[in-house]
Amino acid sequence: MQLSQTLEFADDDAGSLALVLGCPVAEVKDKLVSHAQAALDEYIDMYLGRRAPSQGKEILEHRLALLMQRALKDELPTDDEVARFFNTNQSSARTLIRNTISKHRFQLTEVVSASAKKALEGATLDDKLLVLTIRSNYLAEWMNQDLARSNQGSPPLTPSRDRVARYVTAKSSYGILCTHYGAKPIKGA
Repeated sequence: MQLSQTLEFADDDAGSLALVLGCPVAEVKDKLVSHAQAALDEYIDMYLGRRAPSQGKEILEHRLALLMQRALKDELPTDDEVARFFNTNQSSARTLIRNTISKHRFQLTEVVSASAKKALEGATLDDKLLVLTIRSNYLAEWMNQDLARSNQGSPPLTPSRDRVARYVTAKSSYGILCTHYGAKPIKGA
């Protein structure tokens, strides 16, 4: 069912919201729409008894899972993004992400797959290794678990020593992951 209602926020808040959402001020309204949808989903789940959290952390985990599905569709959030969204420190954000991914694994499969596919299709070839930009450590962990489950003995994704958010992997591992996530391999891989 489609709802149409004008939602408002103070113009004075646009600059601060842009910082939190990681976008230019001109994009704040568009970004907030998907966040508002996640909030509506949370309320509907609560009203219909689909979720009955008994602790505050469970509410936050459910909220983050919904944000991942609605607002961050093709990218798992970084520790920094979650810290900004939830007004918390990096350590707490890291714990929240890990717990959310663990508890909502099946609910987040599409988000993780889209994130992995995006990273794989954006890879570059450097010598004999493939370089992937992966902003979330949890995505790299998830992809390594999938490699391990493939039982083909391929090497894991490893963090690049000279760049943040960069991972390197062998062509064999890249091929297995592309097949697993339905990604189109880059030329030369």
